[in-house]
Amino acid sequence: MQNNYLKLLGIHILIGALIYLLRPLGNFYFYGIFIYFLIRIISAKRQLKTFEIVRACAYVLGGRGYFAND
Repeated sequence: MQNNYLKLLGIHILIGALIYLLRPLGNFYFYGIFIYFLIRIISAKRQLKTFEIVRACAYVLGGRGYFAND
């Protein structure tokens, strides 16, 4: 599990650096995660739908500074 966490952390650091360098990439990433979480919410079991919605909201709110194209 620790190895998986470090991989995910490294990927997110890389994504953050790329979005910082190429600001329009933030829009494409936002649309990509929107579609990803929409599919996860639709395909989730009834008991887990609320969890997936909260997870999607937390991810988007956590990255809103990178998604904004100011």
